[in-house]
Amino acid sequence: QAALLRPGLAVNAVQLAALTRRVDVGLYPLQRFDAGRDGLLMGFGRITPDEIDVALARVAELLEAAA
Repeated sequence: QAALLRPGLAVNAVQLAALTRRVDVGLYPLQRFDAGRDGLLMGFGRITPDEIDVALARVAELLEAAA
């Protein structure tokens, strides 16, 4: 799955991906694949639905802290 970031966020996709690694969440900037987009690539192949919820909650906390 991919998600584009809203304009005006305090962090860009590269910064957010680096922050998520600190909380054991793997997100990857879309710029690696499509230079014109500020977003994130998310892979869910090796985790359970419950783990996805926990990971996305961690990402939400990071975004709130960066605001």
